Amino acid sequence: MMYKWLPSELKPNLPPPCHTNLGVGAFVVNENDQMLAVSEKHYEYPHWKLPGGYVERGEDIVAAAEREVKEETGVESTFLSLITFRHTHNMMYGNSDIYVLLMMKALTEQISLSQREVSDCRWMDIEEYINHPHVHMFNRLVIKQAFSCKDRNIKLDIQKKTVKWATNTRVMDFL
Repeated sequence: MMYKWLPSELKPNLPPPCHTNLGVGAFVVNENDQMLAVSEKHYEYPHWKLPGGYVERGEDIVAAAEREVKEETGVESTFLSLITFRHTHNMMYGNSDIYVLLMMKALTEQISLSQREVSDCRWMDIEEYINHPHVHMFNRLVIKQAFSCKDRNIKLDIQKKTVKWATNTRVMDFL
């Protein structure tokens, strides 16, 4: 990647540095139709949210969701379906932000919360979460959307495909 413009007689035409962050959230459900909710330790106001965080360089979205759930809560989980994504601008550091939300199945239920990131973590009945005053409207909407899709047997799967073009071969995630 070019990072310095060499010709002095021409105006630089370099792209800006990274301008979009990629985050992942996990709607984790257990066998009792409860969901995993966390409250971040360092936040401006009381809230309940879904476990999640930033996707690391070279990390797949599903792997990032599994890692974030494990790091924040100690719960092991596995991918069920893509729920939605949102794209927002002018977020942290002025960057755009893409947030991908996945439905995950809990493989374990014992909570061991991250002392560094999380102040509280618990299994909540889904209706309690949706109606809780400290839950963001976006989370309420997407949880309802997830159950609407589940009730209609709509599942958005993420599959790995090897794609070749010219001299390049890439493994990519597809819907």
